[in-house]
Amino acid sequence: PAWSPDGRYLTYSQNQAGSLSAGSCCRLVRMDLSTRTATALTGAIGAIRPSVSPDGSLVVYDTPTGVWTMPAGGGSPVLRVINGYDATFSPDSKSLAYVIDVNGLRRLRTIEISSGVVATFHSTSGQVHSPV
Repeated sequence: PAWSPDGRYLTYSQNQAGSLSAGSCCRLVRMDLSTRTATALTGAIGAIRPSVSPDGSLVVYDTPTGVWTMPAGGGSPVLRVINGYDATFSPDSKSLAYVIDVNGLRRLRTIEISSGVVATFHSTSGQVHSPV
């Protein structure tokens, strides 16, 4: 689960259908903590690992196809990175850091949300794991 910066909402992945299939198991849900009202943000698309941007405007999440963002309150999702995963926002909410497998090795990359410019950070001491 991921808190909104103002503490009013929790966004989480929910297994609605009881399926463990990566492509159909999970949807994203946003709960208003004051009313305990849950609102589905996505269908059962395999959405996992949500993270809310520091400015509270976007949610990033993983699916079997890659890294997606969408408005935190719901709206049209945008595929940001094909085959990327474990994404997290920069402190200014303008970029994402994520992991991607390249030739069998995990690599750390960033992408600017507005421009799509990607930067790769090479690891000389081993494989990269989830950015924090």
